[in-house]
Amino acid sequence: MFFHNLIGQPSCASFNTTTCRFAVEEICLSLDSQLYTPEYSFVFILSFFFFLSFFLPFLPPFISFYIDLSLLFVYIIFCFFLYGPFFFILLFLSFFLSFFLSFFLSFIYHPLFIFILTFPSFFHSFIIFYFFLYCPFLLSYLFILSFVAPYIAISFFSIFFILIFLSFYHLLFLFIFLSFYRLLIIVFISVLGFIIQCFFFRSFLFFNSLAASN
Repeated sequence: MFFHNLIGQPSCASFNTTTCRFAVEEICLSLDSQLYTPEYSFVFILSFFFFLSFFLPFLPPFISFYIDLSLLFVYIIFCFFLYGPFFFILLFLSFFLSFFLSFFLSFIYHPLFIFILTFPSFFHSFIIFYFFLYCPFLLSYLFILSFVAPYIAISFFSIFFILIFLSFYHLLFLFIFLSFYRLLIIVFISVLGFIIQCFFFRSFLFFNSLAASN
């Protein structure tokens, strides 16, 4: 067991009393039992994909193309075995929606347009994920854009802060009317939608660069 083995089997001399040692062991056993439930495993896996997907837009298209494909495959398998056929169908609906949006908007060939205009099935989950995880990236991108095209940057700044305001509103709505478990599912679909969109956008760049080289 992970947390139990983390502290080992200390002797009673390492604690002030035997009761203290038993209390620490009970806490570790409780953490172990919760860690291997589907809900807590889902949280740990989701946090890992949050960390990993943050670096996807900054990788070269050739590398991120295969990373996106592998992450998408892991999400599909994980979703099917954890949530059953219904959520698996919901995943594919989000998949096709993201596919058509990404395909329709890929001709713009602009990453900021792809980040802002394409979104997964639930609009509020799109707001939560994009504008709480990618605020530093978008602000730095708009800062660079302000030197190149200041009028476009000003219009993007106005849209950006309006969506930031909406994101707080939707977060308040979700915490009031939804349970924490359902909120995790919405965030999961949002992360999935981002990876799908990143996959199609990066694959578009990848195959376009292959066509240009040939």
